[in-house]
Amino acid sequence: MAEIKEDTHLVMKFADIKDYLSEADQQSLFCMSVAIAKARLKDDKEGHHKYLVVNKDEPYADDVQRIILKGEDAKQVKEV
Repeated sequence: MAEIKEDTHLVMKFADIKDYLSEADQQSLFCMSVAIAKARLKDDKEGHHKYLVVNKDEPYADDVQRIILKGEDAKQVKEV
């Protein structure tokens, strides 16, 4: 059975980056993101993944989590 994994990804709103970081810090963050993507490509991985993000305090968050875990369970069954 799939398990819940906590704190495996970092999510930042673009608006927060723009509103709360200096131009220099925004540029540094962008450069770090590019460096990570380039390194991932060298490892034959996708440079940038795209994710769906759900705030855990939303009333439907538990439903979304159950759907994701069910999908992960189905993938594990196929792998066996």
